[in-house]
Amino acid sequence: MFVMKKNMDMKMIEKLHDCFILDFNPYEQKSCSFKKYDGVYITAEKGQVALKDYPHPRHLCTRYPFHKTPHSKFCSRCYCYVCDVAAPCKHWSTHCDATDLYPYWSILRKFQRIIEEGFNTNLSLALRNSNR
Repeated sequence: MFVMKKNMDMKMIEKLHDCFILDFNPYEQKSCSFKKYDGVYITAEKGQVALKDYPHPRHLCTRYPFHKTPHSKFCSRCYCYVCDVAAPCKHWSTHCDATDLYPYWSILRKFQRIIEEGFNTNLSLALRNSNR
């Protein structure tokens, strides 16, 4: 009869022994460092994580959770939800509060697109006309 004194690789022990005794609680939580987000425990990450490793609007940042950190803080991948440029934009003191949960910010975002499209169209027409 084999007695396991500590939590080891049980699959390996199962291959070697038909029967064994556990001298520990296999369901006891191991002490490890992990991040906790509203009852969800992150114990490991493998590969790239979309909202951490790729550009994302400030309100979806995982490094600086929107509801737990000052909105003016941002990581190197955050961008302005309104302007659609890397944070901080030139209006960051107010745009840092932007989120898709409030119609005000969504309307402002759409309005910003209309202004940019109009500007880009007028600029390209002006450049084309100046080359004649």
